[in-house]
Amino acid sequence: MDPIPTPKCTLFRGVLGFLFGIVGPVLFLRLEYKTHCLSGCLFDPMPTRWHFMVLLIVPLTHSLALIGARWRAPWFQGVVQFLWWPSLIIPAYYVMALGPLVQGYGLFASVFFAGCWALHGVGLLTSELDRSDVELASTLTLIILPMLAVVGWFALLPWVIRSAEGISRFRLRPLWVSGVLSVFVAIGLAELPMVKTFWDLKAYAKGQTKGVVPPWLLNDNQVALVSRLRHAPQQFSSDGMFDCEGPVDVFGPTVRMLNGWATPTELWNRSYALHNETGGKLLDQIKELNPAADTFPRAWRRLSKWERWEIEHNKDSKHLHGPR
Repeated sequence: MDPIPTPKCTLFRGVLGFLFGIVGPVLFLRLEYKTHCLSGCLFDPMPTRWHFMVLLIVPLTHSLALIGARWRAPWFQGVVQFLWWPSLIIPAYYVMALGPLVQGYGLFASVFFAGCWALHGVGLLTSELDRSDVELASTLTLIILPMLAVVGWFALLPWVIRSAEGISRFRLRPLWVSGVLSVFVAIGLAELPMVKTFWDLKAYAKGQTKGVVPPWLLNDNQVALVSRLRHAPQQFSSDGMFDCEGPVDVFGPTVRMLNGWATPTELWNRSYALHNETGGKLLDQIKELNPAADTFPRAWRRLSKWERWEIEHNKDSKHLHGPR
């Protein structure tokens, strides 16, 4: 078959692809890793290290696409083509998890606040920002970045086609298909344990397991997850869309979608409030089975400074101990 024709790469598309396809995803990872703002309002986009590695594919692939347009090594071209469709599926998956209502709100609010900053930027920069200001700005940024990453993917498409110059479509199709299958397997490996955790905890809270601790809960990471649920602050918002410092921020995007794009408050109610008697009983049973278990509410990316502050103000629980 004929090779793919070389498209024209414009400066505008290059700048757009660089900002939205590379800088945006890196900012998403960095901002959420440090602030936990999106996980405190809607769902945790990176509840495990595996989620973080999957998200890292997006800026990595877009960077390789720009390099591959000039460096035509056959093996490098294969890597770019293998990762190209996953770099679209991953942000599109997070766009789906956020939902159209939240995305629309994020776009509207971002434009509004950008206009306010343009008009009153000096005053905003010289005034002291409190926690709510930082949270709002961070959350709005995190909401729109996955959608912008999709835009960046389309902007960089000419570079990807150019990097495949000389490769027939017949040779490209196996790379595309294997890349798509691989990313679905990666997302499944990251998300299925979280889905199982949610439904098993819900069954335990409802008494369907007859009070028996499931063996998987003895895993150190699962103990930390249960403890975070048990001690999460109950600060529910009034608008029904966001729940700042939501109580089930440990679950990923699939749990949110399977529950009809529920807010953390709704997920909390559906899991029968593990922060109350049931959660404490479950942690007590875990301690009996494994006295060395660390039941401090930990997270793989550490707690944010605001989460640590809230835990410090709830020291009366016997399960709040251990290093932070």
